[in-house]
Amino acid sequence: MLALKVLVAATLISVLFYRLDWAVCSQLVRRIDLQQALFAPVLLFIGIGFGAYRWKRMLFACGQTASLGQTMGWYLKSMFFGVFLPGVVGADLVRVSLAAKVARIRFVDAAVTAMAERVVGLLAILILTAIGAELCRGDSSAVAQTLNWLPSLTIAVLSIVVAAVLFQWRYGAAIASNPILGRGRFVAFSTVLISIGRISSLELLMSLALSLLY
Repeated sequence: MLALKVLVAATLISVLFYRLDWAVCSQLVRRIDLQQALFAPVLLFIGIGFGAYRWKRMLFACGQTASLGQTMGWYLKSMFFGVFLPGVVGADLVRVSLAAKVARIRFVDAAVTAMAERVVGLLAILILTAIGAELCRGDSSAVAQTLNWLPSLTIAVLSIVVAAVLFQWRYGAAIASNPILGRGRFVAFSTVLISIGRISSLELLMSLALSLLY
């Protein structure tokens, strides 16, 4: 599978290089503001640092230990695979696998915290976009009109998350102790619910705050 993804990525990059208008690219490069170009990587690494710290806190909430340097390194390696190999899940799978293999972190905890990170990141994007949509409510442009449904969507997603947390708080212990519910296909579902339930609300709120910052 990895060899196939490398082959597909190499083919796509080759086609891209072949179809590029290098004269136009040269003109665009000359117009780049060097100061902004140097500042962009700084902002990128700050964002990665926030993400690494957020994941470190979530792992700690699940009883797993990893240093900020480790989570930062796993993030960078997974981003490399995410950029050069097609597919979105691949990057998360790389960092989860690295956490499980290098630091001996339980795979389910690494996977659940990575999934929780994605959910928190989505919530942060929805919240920021909803705020922007509210600020543009008086604007008659097509973009502003398109964004009018986002506040309602944000409230709906937040309601689903709150309902899931309340369900886990109320029924998580019963699911874990019931041998019937723990059989078959429900094993994976109950494992995910119980693992997410180990991440405290305070940690989730802190992760959301970190996501809003970057």
